[in-house]
Amino acid sequence: MLENTNNKNWGLPNTYEFLRSLKVSNNDITFICKSIQNFHLLSTSLSSKLNDSSLYDICATCEDKLIPGLLLQTCTLTFPDKWENNENEKLISYTKILNFYFLRYLPALKEKALLNGDDLIKIFNMTPSPVLGEALQNIQRAQILGDIKTPAEAEALAVKILQPQKQN
Repeated sequence: MLENTNNKNWGLPNTYEFLRSLKVSNNDITFICKSIQNFHLLSTSLSSKLNDSSLYDICATCEDKLIPGLLLQTCTLTFPDKWENNENEKLISYTKILNFYFLRYLPALKEKALLNGDDLIKIFNMTPSPVLGEALQNIQRAQILGDIKTPAEAEALAVKILQPQKQN
């Protein structure tokens, strides 16, 4: 998993304050700050050796501001007559991320969830909690990565995740 980006501000308080002083809308400030945050995240997590799990992590962390973050990253590339290996590796990473995002991640998000929160509450006789939310995220991840394909498989995964929690 990608490291928690909430602990790093990459100058965002200054950016936020500057944009507020210009009377920029809250939506635009959010867009700009999240894009900058994703730019920095991507600069530390890009590699030509990305696997499906790391691609999922990038997509889930960057959310709908993935493309602006990648565009900012692309702006840092030099365009000499002959590209260095480093630039080629970055382009390969960008291509892998975009392919995963548009061809697997987004279409899978549109699919019906194999299990939802109400299902888990009913099955495990639980109340809504962060643990339940984490279980739903793990189920969604497994569904998008193709590790589970049926509600029964999703329930079996939920049992593995939630049974140890209920025993504590």
